[in-house]
Amino acid sequence: MSEVAEYKTIIQIPSLAKRLNIASNLLDADPRSELLKRTLEIVLEEHGGTLSWDIRDCDGKQIPCLIGMRPGDFSQGIGLNVDGSGKVFFVYDSHGDSQGLGRQICEEISQNYNTIALRMALSEMDYQVEIEEERTGPYQKKVLLTGRI
Repeated sequence: MSEVAEYKTIIQIPSLAKRLNIASNLLDADPRSELLKRTLEIVLEEHGGTLSWDIRDCDGKQIPCLIGMRPGDFSQGIGLNVDGSGKVFFVYDSHGDSQGLGRQICEEISQNYNTIALRMALSEMDYQVEIEEERTGPYQKKVLLTGRI
């Protein structure tokens, strides 16, 4: 039996609030959505998998989303949606996910987005930015971001 879970983030992209689906060229139109797409691609590069236009629950039913991703070890996928104010949240079927892998993937996506956005902001202010990452588990890492003038 399907158990659709949501993972809310602090990421907000108002330009995506009214969209029912995202074509790849629309996702690239806004810098924040472009950053989000790049973040999804980074997670997939590190763990394998593909971007998709839908995700499925454990019964094979489609779960609505703007864009999805299917990591190699979470084949049902994680879907990305945006509420009416532009706040990004993820959906996935948590049925049978006893290790909490779906949530871990969502947390890594959110962490990567925030790290990249902070690095870009510091760079724009002419800081020299250094990032150190240490993988602490599957879809988990410690990130140290340092900005120097």
